[in-house]
Amino acid sequence: MPIQILGAAKTVYDAGAIIADEKTINDHVISEIVDKECKTRSLLEGEEYCKVNLDKAIKDYIENLKTQEQLKQKKENKDGKG
Repeated sequence: MPIQILGAAKTVYDAGAIIADEKTINDHVISEIVDKECKTRSLLEGEEYCKVNLDKAIKDYIENLKTQEQLKQKKENKDGKG
């Protein structure tokens, strides 16, 4: 009986999330696994289920540039000392 109550509560939550254009519980889990923004509502609107998270992609890109610059500076410092 308690599992059915939890199942019903999840269904109600998920329905509300879809109506409010938010992620369902499953959407949150899948988004974390694939590292993208996934929403059931997107499917209902004829869009792709999962999309690239632009904010995260930009932050990752900037972080990658910083890392490359740091590696370049270390190499230049090493080459200049040797």
